[in-house]
Amino acid sequence: MMIYMIFAGVLILLIILVLIRGFSKRQKVSIKSVLKDSYPNRSYGEIFKLAFLNAKNMLVAMPQYVGQDTEILALLSRVGNVTVQWVGGDIGKYKSQIEEIVNSLLTSEQKKEYLKRENFYWGISYGDKIAGLWSLSDIPPSVQSVPMLRCAVAFGDCVTNPAMVKDYENAPLLLNNIDQMASFQKFFTTDFYRFIHTYCVMLAGREFEPPILKEYEK
Repeated sequence: MMIYMIFAGVLILLIILVLIRGFSKRQKVSIKSVLKDSYPNRSYGEIFKLAFLNAKNMLVAMPQYVGQDTEILALLSRVGNVTVQWVGGDIGKYKSQIEEIVNSLLTSEQKKEYLKRENFYWGISYGDKIAGLWSLSDIPPSVQSVPMLRCAVAFGDCVTNPAMVKDYENAPLLLNNIDQMASFQKFFTTDFYRFIHTYCVMLAGREFEPPILKEYEK
């Protein structure tokens, strides 16, 4: 509980910074992350576990959320993979630590589904089409061009319309209460995008320029 409270407090501090410096801005950043200063010795695995618990707590409070733990884990795994690779971190250590945590949380059957979902987000991060049907407005190019945020957009689709987990491109449109969807959009484009930024910065150990899709494809 104490770890969660500290993480939540630091998250609020980072949100203040993000209001000034957007995650998708293409600019040089020299200051260290307030998060890494607070967590100087956190391993990839510890950060992943903290992120999972916080993401779950954030999402279950939203009435539109109908996702499963496997979906959150798959999203965080892929987003973290992109981040660690991009900043030149120890990708082997990252993968082994995340695999150990996933194995401890999921049954063998759930693990099979997790691997399928991780592969889905792998494709999204490399440019597979994103729908963004949870959004009442178009997904801006600044989001569509960043692999980590592309994964978040697809995640939003899948946790508001479970049919998209089975068939992302051809699932029938799910009609939801317009006021609830407006509330979800506000939450997702502010709190959840910022949460993804927080997670990436913690893994990287610093603020960094995220890749854009064309750079990452290289």
